[in-house]
Amino acid sequence: MGVPSADPWVLLAAAVGGPAGDPPRRPRPGRGRDAGAAARTAPPHLVWIGGDSPPALRRAARWDGWAATDVDQDGRPTTTPERVAAQVAEIRRHRTAAGAFDVALTGRSEAGDTARTAFGEAGVTWWLESLHGFRGPFRQLRARVAAGPPGR
Repeated sequence: MGVPSADPWVLLAAAVGGPAGDPPRRPRPGRGRDAGAAARTAPPHLVWIGGDSPPALRRAARWDGWAATDVDQDGRPTTTPERVAAQVAEIRRHRTAAGAFDVALTGRSEAGDTARTAFGEAGVTWWLESLHGFRGPFRQLRARVAAGPPGR
């Protein structure tokens, strides 16, 4: 499992995409253009691809992870563990690289909630807790974070 980058370039690259929808690649910091093709094409950070369309799932298979995007206005997933499992299976069918692959899902949970477990069994490796001002006051959000992961 990797740590997603906070580098704005990576977020922009994943959002904008390059030819055929691939995120643009750039040389690693400190390496010149003559350092060889690998230095020019290796992404400096992990890249997660978002989207639920078949092309987005195929594109995600070529990168480091996939971010499922189905949430309602309250931050609850609108997808099901069964649908996520099918999408993860489709991504794995197109993967050519060995190694770890991250699947992120944004959702809303409460302390002791077990809904997250079903998504974990479906292949989700990152749960991104939806914390925003519409969910409640700051002290309530802070208490949710202090309670730790659901099922704890």
